Amino acid sequence: MKKAKAQRRAKLPLDDPRWWNWGRAIAHVRQLRLNHAIADQELATAINGRHVPCKMEWLDPRADPPKRGVILLEDSFFAAYRIEPGWGKLLAVALRPDVRLPRDHVLYAWGPEIERIWPPAAPPSEQRAGEGACRRSRTQEMIRGIAADEWPDGYERVETDEIRKRVGEVLKGNGLPVPSRATFQRALGRRKG
Repeated sequence: MKKAKAQRRAKLPLDDPRWWNWGRAIAHVRQLRLNHAIADQELATAINGRHVPCKMEWLDPRADPPKRGVILLEDSFFAAYRIEPGWGKLLAVALRPDVRLPRDHVLYAWGPEIERIWPPAAPPSEQRAGEGACRRSRTQEMIRGIAADEWPDGYERVETDEIRKRVGEVLKGNGLPVPSRATFQRALGRRKG
């Protein structure tokens, strides 16, 4: 009994690279489900059911200098907010008029738990033979991952050229070539083939 209580009290590390912003979490589930509405609803239901641990970060502008705030989303949060899909992203909808989220907050989901619930699809190299297919897939995955980091609330309404410009800067900064516009369109699901 004591061991079970200790495990429930154990907190996830708040500063850990395995936290995914919600944009990345949505992109992961959408890649597996293909139907965005179903994927978004599945993720929202899992978060509301506390199956996926989440955290929120924000800057407190009242402090001088501004101070970073971070909390795990626990029962008290879900008593005041419900997570719903909308506008191509997940929204925290207030259930009471007296609650308000911090300004400029960012919400994260625990990546290992998302991958446990929605295991990644088999890499294209296992699905198709050929060196080009494997490389193209890694490039497209990298484009989607960087775009999800650049636009945590979703990049669905961002122009392809703007995404190519910002993601291209990150790629160049890491010594990688910038793929063609067509590769970006395929990576973002805006072009077949």
